[in-house]
Amino acid sequence: MCRQLLSLVPAGKWETARVEKLSNLPRYHVLACESDPSKAEALVKQGFHITPVDAAIPAVDFIVLAIPDALIGSLARQFVPKMKPGSTLVMLDAAAAYINDLPEPRGVTFMLTHPCHPPFFTEQATLEARHDYFGGTAVQDIVVSLVHGS
Repeated sequence: MCRQLLSLVPAGKWETARVEKLSNLPRYHVLACESDPSKAEALVKQGFHITPVDAAIPAVDFIVLAIPDALIGSLARQFVPKMKPGSTLVMLDAAAAYINDLPEPRGVTFMLTHPCHPPFFTEQATLEARHDYFGGTAVQDIVVSLVHGS
């Protein structure tokens, strides 16, 4: 079964690399959405097809909000009413959930995931990696949390 995955991708190297990796997994069909024309053009040049957000939201099983923390609450309030029941909203930061800036779930699962800075679970090989507070040198540990749903 092919699951539909929507990813809102700023055209940064980090997000694009992850979407590219997911796009190569046969169990997912990735729909990349980008509203900024220059960023969308950059993604198209990298081989991505850009799907309009309003067309993608009701069709997908997962939405990954790879966006700045401050936008998560407002975009979640726009998207959740359009999402199909049983789908999942994945946020890459806990701030909106922590300050209760999320909409009523309406049958949608909310998940959080974020790397630990510094790494929390894994012993690092170097002093520099043990003091990696912003990501980049250490092997990243990731925390995943269920906010609401199943």
